[in-house]
Amino acid sequence: MLVLGFQKTYRWYIRYTTSIDTPRQQIHPALLFIYNEVYQQTIYINLELTDNFNVAFPNKRVPNGFIDKTKTRLGITYTNFHDERHSISVIPSVPIIEDALKQYPYLNLFEIKKGVTPEMIADYLNSDAQYKRLVTTPESFNKIIAAAITNEQLQWLFNNFFLYLDEVHCYVTDSFREDILIPFDEDLIWEFKDMAMGSASPFLFSDPKILALPHYKILFKEKFGKITIVNEHDPKAVLLHMLKTPEMFPGNVYIFYPSVTSSGEVVMSAGVTDVNIYCRDERRNIENLKEASVFHKELPRKKEFKKFNFFTTRYNEGWNLDEDETATIILVTDVHQPHTMIGIPYKGYQAVGRSKVTPNKIYHVTNNLCKGDMRTFEEIQSSALFNATNHIKYHNHHIKLCNTESFADDGKIVDLVKPFSRLDGSNYRVRYPMKHDQLICAAWCREHYNNADTIKKTWESINYDTEFKKFDLEPVVRERKSQEEINMQIVERLEEFKINKSQYEYGVVTETIRGYEEECPILFEAYEQLGLKEIRNLNYNNKAMKAKLIQTSNQNAEAKLRLMLIDEYQLGERYIRKDMKIKLQEFYDKLRIRKADGKREIATVEKLKELGLFELHQCKKEDDAGNLKPAYEITKLNFIVKEAA
Repeated sequence: MLVLGFQKTYRWYIRYTTSIDTPRQQIHPALLFIYNEVYQQTIYINLELTDNFNVAFPNKRVPNGFIDKTKTRLGITYTNFHDERHSISVIPSVPIIEDALKQYPYLNLFEIKKGVTPEMIADYLNSDAQYKRLVTTPESFNKIIAAAITNEQLQWLFNNFFLYLDEVHCYVTDSFREDILIPFDEDLIWEFKDMAMGSASPFLFSDPKILALPHYKILFKEKFGKITIVNEHDPKAVLLHMLKTPEMFPGNVYIFYPSVTSSGEVVMSAGVTDVNIYCRDERRNIENLKEASVFHKELPRKKEFKKFNFFTTRYNEGWNLDEDETATIILVTDVHQPHTMIGIPYKGYQAVGRSKVTPNKIYHVTNNLCKGDMRTFEEIQSSALFNATNHIKYHNHHIKLCNTESFADDGKIVDLVKPFSRLDGSNYRVRYPMKHDQLICAAWCREHYNNADTIKKTWESINYDTEFKKFDLEPVVRERKSQEEINMQIVERLEEFKINKSQYEYGVVTETIRGYEEECPILFEAYEQLGLKEIRNLNYNNKAMKAKLIQTSNQNAEAKLRLMLIDEYQLGERYIRKDMKIKLQEFYDKLRIRKADGKREIATVEKLKELGLFELHQCKKEDDAGNLKPAYEITKLNFIVKEAA
């Protein structure tokens, strides 16, 4: 079903912002053209979750334009490969290419890889293949251009080949790839008569040429699944626990952890052997894996999967995880390892979308930056455009002055503007939208990790339900903290556990609390006996809590003591003074009655008198040996004994 996109919000291509209905008057002028272009040219297509790309486009042809397919594994790459026309598929992910070569040998795809020269490509272009289908990474795109130039076929290439840029978000998310922008560097992609870009996790590019393309947005009413967010200060500790308790997973586990070194470390720490670690087969990776290198694999193959399967970022896009509903997918990120903080709406979304069917469970094990709410995408992009524009203006003005005044440029300003600009053919610079978008994307992705709630909002903005689960209590900060401050932190964590007990399902908290109890017995007794309000009133001070505990304990014990004394002493009877003191001490010890400082309370007859239970009259009484000893006679009872009915 096709639905023209004349909605009065700008949600669809600003889908990851927290501000859904941004009024036009609040949008930075530099961005108005962006919203206007997308707003006016977007065509919305409603699909069911089980539909594929050819349901959206029954002619089985990828249209010219920008396709936001919303859902991974929809089949756009398959459609493009099988179309009966000349094509160039620029695919950032090598596994996608390798998978296509393996699955579609009958298509005779021509892969442009290491060792393939422009001359070899030129020969292929001159071959009698009915449909010439070239497949390349962005880094090798220029080999095709060089081959066409060699054959004097460049304009023929532009006119007759359909150019498809797959996983187009990678051009901004994979900024670590030095040559990934080669297709955009010379603007040659815009010379193709027919071309398209596609992604299930598109970025809102700032390049006017991209925004001028027809935009297609595929919509799904159903949720894609549920993300269980395990927000833990040490994500590796959670992963280690999961590896040591394989029984919690009914099927195989697929772990996307963007760190080769950490993957190897956690595998060795857990002592698991039913495991594969998938990463590029290169010396550095093998060295970083150390002893875990024996578990190294490069190509994911279903028949080789183990109970636990680790994947680096290289495998986040483009390949198919043919598993059943018992599979579990785990994404691991750590703000203390910045390279693992992949963009949730991009690389994160792609990773959890590898499975053909809804898996048993999807976990995002992570921590966060402990900051406030995230800035909107508009705020980040608008600020970046404003600053970049003015920095470049200043640079060009500086170059002009250098030329006018015959001074050499010291290069300091160009260092500032180089990350988001390029030369315009002279010494002046212009903004390079794709390079600038890499910086904007990095800033935007970092915002998602501000706190647990921003992580939750981000997943929900890309059509997932969410739930929180907790692994362990937040660690207590001890450095430069007083005992009172440490006590307060422990109590805060106990309260948090009491409120959210159902979220802790890994059994680790019990051990943590036991450790705190061994460390701070007075605090725990006060927490149980006195309660939170009283502990706060005592400023979490150990001495004050101990004194209050003793006072409370003595008050409770005194009531029992009175009953014991009433049973012990009878009206009109005489009792030797020394025996009375011994008996009172026996009761003190039994009831654990103590002084304010916690030491043993010492019994005296005077303290017995102070209880006011009896009127005591001094007298004498024979002991067992017949000797008269100082004694007391109970002459009056100062209480009323009620008989039970």
